[in-house]
Amino acid sequence: MYRATYENEACAHILNHRLTPYNTPPIEPGIPFCCTLQEVIIVGNCADQVKCTEMSLDMFWMLQALEREPHDEAPGGGDDSFSRVAGKENPHKYLLYKPTFSQFMLFVSAGYKELPSGGALLLYISADGVFTDIQKRAGGQAYDFGGVAMNNRRDMSNSTGSNPSLLLNNVHQRKSTAGPPSTRDVNCLYPGDLYPLLRRPTFLIVDSENSSVFLGMRSLFGQPLVTFTGPVDVPTYLRDQPKRGSLMTLFLHSPLTAICYICNISEVSISLWDKCQAHVDKFICDAGRLLVRCGHLDRSYLDFYLDDFLRLLMLRFIFCSCTLRLHRNFKMNPAFQPHCHPPIPEDEVLTHPSLKRLVYDLACILDVMHAFHDDDETVC
Repeated sequence: MYRATYENEACAHILNHRLTPYNTPPIEPGIPFCCTLQEVIIVGNCADQVKCTEMSLDMFWMLQALEREPHDEAPGGGDDSFSRVAGKENPHKYLLYKPTFSQFMLFVSAGYKELPSGGALLLYISADGVFTDIQKRAGGQAYDFGGVAMNNRRDMSNSTGSNPSLLLNNVHQRKSTAGPPSTRDVNCLYPGDLYPLLRRPTFLIVDSENSSVFLGMRSLFGQPLVTFTGPVDVPTYLRDQPKRGSLMTLFLHSPLTAICYICNISEVSISLWDKCQAHVDKFICDAGRLLVRCGHLDRSYLDFYLDDFLRLLMLRFIFCSCTLRLHRNFKMNPAFQPHCHPPIPEDEVLTHPSLKRLVYDLACILDVMHAFHDDDETVC
């Protein structure tokens, strides 16, 4: 999708997108501890997506975003703060590639059971959408508006074995549509299927063309719940390209790679990459300050904020939302935007002038300002 190259050299430089002491967002003071990410379930079930071994590209991106880069010693000769960050453990993960509904529930239940006190579960789903005939009727219901596809193969008795960490494989998944309004698709994962999980702190990420149905989920048990959903559509110029991975997931994996992708930049020099990455890091830090100082922010975000991984995902989501709200090809259509629930206040965070300014500065450095405003528009 892109390459970062040395000046005057043709070789590509491999970039690491795991969590390191250098890219961990700082913690704003005064936030009480609530929960940490302990269990992660990553589900991939897109029919037309690039895969590597038995893992879709979306799954790989999220796996990298939820791993720490191992360090034998602290950078810079022993800084204690770096040592503490590098020494933390990774959350336990289940990787489910094209699981059936029963397999999905089996491993979700296992992750739920293993949650310690103060632990949170992250559920990431990248899957084809399943739509129903009553999709456009007003009001959201747990089983009335479709969901996302699970695998429809019935005989999977030999796929799971006894190892709960097994990477599941299956036959090619085709997109399906639910039957008449009086019935439900047995191979569909509906929002209502996830409500039992909400008895514990849950961070839900859904990237699908029917992801919006999961925005209607509410915390019924007084536990923290945050839901991120990816765009349900993309502009024509991206729709016509081969589907390599989902857009919001790419932003959560590597914000700079994602902005290069939507601006049709396929190659940058290492020096330019480092300069742009500094602007992304500045955005992440400023977004963190705005988020925790926001007067109308739902408590669930603060409950998850002290966890390094969840904090990074929240702030990269803000970068994604702010960038797509400013890009000329995305900003006019709500279907091209990511969404979240509870909502993050727009004026105080998502459209804050200081964050918009940083996106515009980044566009100027990449020489793609034309993609973000018309000649007659005023840039703040």
